[in-house]
Amino acid sequence: MNHLMTVRSTALAVVAAICTGVTLTGCVTDDVSTSRAWVAAPAAYKAAIAAAIDAHGCPEVSKDLVAAQFQYESGFRADVTSPAGAIGPAQILPNTLERYRARTGATDPTNPADAAAIVVAVDCDHAAQLRGRSIAVTDETISKVWMGGMNVVGHAFPGVDRYAREIAHAAAPE
Repeated sequence: MNHLMTVRSTALAVVAAICTGVTLTGCVTDDVSTSRAWVAAPAAYKAAIAAAIDAHGCPEVSKDLVAAQFQYESGFRADVTSPAGAIGPAQILPNTLERYRARTGATDPTNPADAAAIVVAVDCDHAAQLRGRSIAVTDETISKVWMGGMNVVGHAFPGVDRYAREIAHAAAPE
């Protein structure tokens, strides 16, 4: 038993030395991702997104996807409010904040950490809905659901389709 614990401790020390953090899908390092959105993200947003993925993530939701959503929605600006009342860098509607407050602990959609927690949780819920309907879970399909709800998947909605393609493109490796 002591030998097994020593081996495990050594392995964990090696992983800690290699990784800057551990997520559901492995090591997180700022230099691994080459997506246009991740490269453009300010350091505070990168930290918020990585922490949100660690806390609320699922395998289908990447830091690149979340960074692309922030970039598209606000250009990484926290002080944005839409005419529809969507707030902050992810343009979160008040009812979405209320729905995800207890699960994420988020209270301020203008705070990048709170916004990232909500986006990751919502995106993972969308991924689960897509899986439940046997629909391919991609950055583009998750983005379609984010923009237009489950009913738009499989149908042509030019504005929603354009949004989803742009998000997927910004999240793709360069």
